[in-house]
Amino acid sequence: MPPFLLPLLFTVGSVAANTIAAGQQARAAQAANDAERVRQQAFNEQSMALNEQSRSRYETAADDTRETGSRLAGLYETALTSAPSRPIAEAPPSDSNLVVSRDATAQGGAMADTADEARRFGQFRGFGDFMTNAGMGLARDASEMGVINSMRRGSQSVLPMELDAASKKGAGMRTLADALQLGSVVTSGGGSLAGMFGGAPAAAGGTLASGPALFGSQWTGAY
Repeated sequence: MPPFLLPLLFTVGSVAANTIAAGQQARAAQAANDAERVRQQAFNEQSMALNEQSRSRYETAADDTRETGSRLAGLYETALTSAPSRPIAEAPPSDSNLVVSRDATAQGGAMADTADEARRFGQFRGFGDFMTNAGMGLARDASEMGVINSMRRGSQSVLPMELDAASKKGAGMRTLADALQLGSVVTSGGGSLAGMFGGAPAAAGGTLASGPALFGSQWTGAY
């Protein structure tokens, strides 16, 4: 094998390993971002559905109030016009047709007023019942919205940890790339670690030069 080919192979291998590691890291980061985007989209859809549900609670206000009011009015009117559970003292019947006629007229007017009051009170109570039910529904919606927002924030807080884990993807390939790069440096320098520094000078006779030969009389080392 030509001497220049081995360092070249090491360099190509190092570049390939780094490329693979970068791809693994990029794919892991993309997967984490995609997962977070899907989660946030789901939270948005749940929030929109909940807002629509809250808004629609008042769409049937008129019909619900009318229906409940009519039912309650019938109950009140029946209760007000039914015979008393205990006998009450009554004036003795009059022999005067005028008095009897006036009593009947007054009684009819009282019954009509009672029915009107029952209907008005029924409508009032129907509206109150509707607002109570709607308010309870809105409270539940607000509680569910709080849960959704809490989950949204929790998901957002997890994303940095997922991205940090993604940044560590391809660590094995990067280690391999560093080893291959080191091999390229070593082999291109003469086949030894000394080649990393351009090779050590040799003394006469073909052996490595001693310390004094390298550094002169300043040398205080052991060789």
